[in-house]
Amino acid sequence: MVLNYTEQLAFQSVLNANNTMSFFKFYTKNTDKTNLSEESDGLKLSVVPLDTTNYTVQFNKSTNVLYTLEKDFDGKEKYYTKEYLPEINWKLEPQTKIIADIACLSASTEFRGRTYQVWYAPSIPSNFGPWKLHGLPGLILEAKDLYNEVIFKVRQIEFVKEDVNVALNQSYDILSLEDHIERQDKGISELSKKMQSRMGKGVTLNVTDIDRIELSFDDTE
Repeated sequence: MVLNYTEQLAFQSVLNANNTMSFFKFYTKNTDKTNLSEESDGLKLSVVPLDTTNYTVQFNKSTNVLYTLEKDFDGKEKYYTKEYLPEINWKLEPQTKIIADIACLSASTEFRGRTYQVWYAPSIPSNFGPWKLHGLPGLILEAKDLYNEVIFKVRQIEFVKEDVNVALNQSYDILSLEDHIERQDKGISELSKKMQSRMGKGVTLNVTDIDRIELSFDDTE
């Protein structure tokens, strides 16, 4: 089964899933944003790097481990983060909705710093969904957070007879989620110092944090 999603942060994505495995892939369309403004003490440069770290999220129920393909902040090196499949506590709701001619039910949850409402299809016996969302009695066809900053909407569903490939690229390192967060924060700090040295003393540089889907990691502490 293959699903094509659109996502509010300017991604195209595809979910390939069956009853035991899922492989979710992002295609980014965005670019980094840079803003210049004048202040009394000189120019202020604000750089907002795009979160393009997530390329794939893959999961195999037999191991209960989730792997996310990441890349260094400078984009030069790719690696995997490894985490045990996070538990998501869903609140099942009575609302119904038709998506792609399929009857869906609603559910909500708080996960990694965001509140989500999703629509899942009980008639499709897979408890997967886009990105890391999972654990409902039916495939998730639509999801959005409370502020509409993250929105997944299915565009196309295709039922195919093919294996779901969750094999890892053996040439990439595997890091814990905690090590990945530390690596990304270090990359932001190094970029800030490098750009500040190029700009000179007359420019105040502010490299803001990347726009992440995950805002907190309380469940990993």
